[in-house]
Amino acid sequence: MRALLSGLALFAFAEVAHAGSDPGVVLRAVVAALNNDDPAGADTLASQALATGMLSEEDRARVLLNRGLAREKLQRPGDALGDYDAALALDTLQPMDKARALFDRGVVYDEMGRDDEAIADYSAALKLDPDFAAALNNRANVWRRAGRLDDAKRDYLASLAAGNHQPEFSDYGMGQIAEAEHDPSAARDWYGKALTANPDYALAIHRAAVLGDTPPPQLKPLLVAENTTAKSDPPIRLLPPARETTTYADGVQQATTTTAPPAPQADPGLRPDIGDAISDDAKPAQIASVEPPHTPRSAARAAGGGGLVQLGAMRSEADAAATWGKLVSHAGGLLDGMTPQIILANIPGKGRFYRLRSAPGSGVSPGGLCTRLKAQGLDCFAVK
Repeated sequence: MRALLSGLALFAFAEVAHAGSDPGVVLRAVVAALNNDDPAGADTLASQALATGMLSEEDRARVLLNRGLAREKLQRPGDALGDYDAALALDTLQPMDKARALFDRGVVYDEMGRDDEAIADYSAALKLDPDFAAALNNRANVWRRAGRLDDAKRDYLASLAAGNHQPEFSDYGMGQIAEAEHDPSAARDWYGKALTANPDYALAIHRAAVLGDTPPPQLKPLLVAENTTAKSDPPIRLLPPARETTTYADGVQQATTTTAPPAPQADPGLRPDIGDAISDDAKPAQIASVEPPHTPRSAARAAGGGGLVQLGAMRSEADAAATWGKLVSHAGGLLDGMTPQIILANIPGKGRFYRLRSAPGSGVSPGGLCTRLKAQGLDCFAVK
């Protein structure tokens, strides 16, 4: 599949080179690579187009913004920020395009834990587009983490009123505020609304179960925050492309700036990255383990003989949850009956990761389980 996508990228580049400075061809080629889940190809195409020096400043800004999206997907947040900064500095974007550019830069800051800069960009985007539901939701998340509950509540409610296409996130945020205000009844109502919008939303499932005095459903991955500043509410993202609203002679309009479902992540496959960058051995000392109320982690550790295994570390909660199901089906029964945990970790300089862990059953050591899983071709290490 990667070879096929690379071939498509080479074909697209040939089309771009043949077309010279035609902005429609350039942007469509970059957008096509993004939509085909080939961010590396999109990066190459955009870089080649920018190197020609033949684009107008407005089209150069749009290509920069698309390359920023590609570099986000390639987990290169510093490079993505550089592209967003350069595009905004050209000061040629139309107001709605500029709002979207500020929003996307805010998402990068948000995921890097640079909350003040995220707030500034979300707020600037909202000055241009006051009904930008995703920006309202994401700014509310940052307000809530900072303890500014009234500001967070105002933004969550405004996001819902603006027609948020993913209302479960704002509903969940309102539930968190209700819990902070010691109103469990209101919190249950908000979590119920979140689950009506998205019955598979793991965070709302867990909190609703806790407040309902029933155990969280078994085999539902549980998100556990590893430090008091961990963000269990990842910012809403928008589908690429988001960069071209000009209609060309062929009638093609490349994108909109309305809220859309999150961009699908690349399939993490059966061998997700569990490298040293996010292992316990490499975990920065300032990240302290904090167990939320009712988390089954300690009980699971005891039942498993004193330890957990890590099976992967992904960039999104959804990828981690999907990976668990794939691992169970390929593990030859070794994971049957085990309860997955998705543990959120913010790694300074690297960003947010979602660690997929679980505890072995009674009488099975973490090291022994990993040995057997590796024999099945799966990655695993015992958490120290």
